[in-house]
Amino acid sequence: MFFRNFLLSFIVAVSAICASAQDSLDVELVCPENVTINCESELSELSTYGKARYRVGEETNDMEDQRSKRNIDDCGKGNIERIWRYKSEEGEEFKCAQFIYIGEDEEGKALINWPVKEVVISWCDPSYSPNDLPEGARRPLYYEGECNKMEHTYSDEIIYITDSCKEVHRKWVVHDWCYDSKNIAGNDGYYKFTQVIKFDMPDDIDYLLLNDVVVEAADCEKARIDLPDVKVGIKDCNRRVKIKNDSPFADSKKGNASGVYPVGETVVNFIVELECSKDKEFALRITVTSPCDEKAIIDQNELADKLKQSFVRPNPFTSNTEILLISDKPQTGTLSLYKTNGEIISQRPLKLTSGPQSLKISEKELALPGVYFYSILIGERKLEGRLIKIR
Repeated sequence: MFFRNFLLSFIVAVSAICASAQDSLDVELVCPENVTINCESELSELSTYGKARYRVGEETNDMEDQRSKRNIDDCGKGNIERIWRYKSEEGEEFKCAQFIYIGEDEEGKALINWPVKEVVISWCDPSYSPNDLPEGARRPLYYEGECNKMEHTYSDEIIYITDSCKEVHRKWVVHDWCYDSKNIAGNDGYYKFTQVIKFDMPDDIDYLLLNDVVVEAADCEKARIDLPDVKVGIKDCNRRVKIKNDSPFADSKKGNASGVYPVGETVVNFIVELECSKDKEFALRITVTSPCDEKAIIDQNELADKLKQSFVRPNPFTSNTEILLISDKPQTGTLSLYKTNGEIISQRPLKLTSGPQSLKISEKELALPGVYFYSILIGERKLEGRLIKIR
C-alpha cells in the first residue's frame, strides 16, 4: 500500500512539471518585412512577397494569408497592408502586418534614385554635362513603365566660391504626372534635388621658375630685361593655368615680366592661380646696377671731397629727376628750389642717413620747362646746383 501511494504521488508530480513546462512556452508571430515594388509588379499572389510565421517554443510554422487592405490610386500607386492574427491555446492573441508599397515609399513619395549628391571631377577635363559624369551621377533613375508617368529636367547655377573657384549646382526636378494638379496629401507631383559638381586641381604640377636677374644699365638709369615665360606643366592636361605678376614695369601682367626696369632692386611676385586650391606664389628679384652710382663704401681719404659735392641725374630731364649727395652721419637739413630770379618755389625738410642719399624731384614740384636752382643746407654745409627741365 505504501509503495502504491508513493508511485501515484510521483506520477502526479511529474504531470505537474510537464504542464508547467508547456504553459511556459513562449509564442511569437513574425511578419515579412515591408517591401517596395513598381507599379507593374504582379499583385495576384501576395505570398510572393513573403509569409508570416508563428513560433511556439522551438516549433515554427508558416501562416496562410488572412486579410489585406488595398489603397491603390488610378495610376496603380499606393500600398497594400497584409494582416495576420494568431491565437495561442491559452487564448492570447498576436497580430502583425506587412506593407507592400507600390510605386512610392512609405511617405507616399515617388520612388526616385537621385544621382550622387556631390561629384568631384578633374579640373583638366571640366565637362560636366550629365552624360560626361561618372555612372550614378548622371541623372535620377525611376521606373519608366507605362504605369509610371514621370519625366525629369534640370538647370545649372554657377556658384563662385572665390573669384577663380566655382561650383555647379545642378537642380533636378522630377515631375510625376499622376499627381499633377491633384495635390494629394500635400504631394503636387514635383520632386526636387540639388546636386553639387566640384572641380579638383591635380597634385602633380611642375613649375618652371626663374633665377634672379642682375644687369647693368647702359644709360645709368634703366635697362631692358627680357625674361622667359613662367610655365606650369600638368601631365595629360589640356587646360592652361593662369599666371599673373605684380611688376609695375612689366609689359604684361601675365606669366612674362619682361620690361624696362629702373636702377635698383625690383621684387616681382608671380601668382599661379590654382582655382579651388591654394594659389602658388613665388618671387623673382631683378637688380639693375648703374656705373654712375657712387660707391656705397667710400675711401676715408675721399670722404671730405665727396661731402662737398652733389649732382643731378638726369639733367636735363623731362619729368622727374634726383639729386645725389653723401652724408657722413644721420642728420637733418633743408632743400630749397627757386627760379633764376631768386623766387622760392618750394622748401622741404630733409632727414638724412649715413652714406649715399637720393633726393627725388617730382614733376609736381617743377611743372614748367626752364632753368632752376637748388640749395641744400645741412648744418653749416651748403650744396648748390642747377636743374634744367625740358619738354
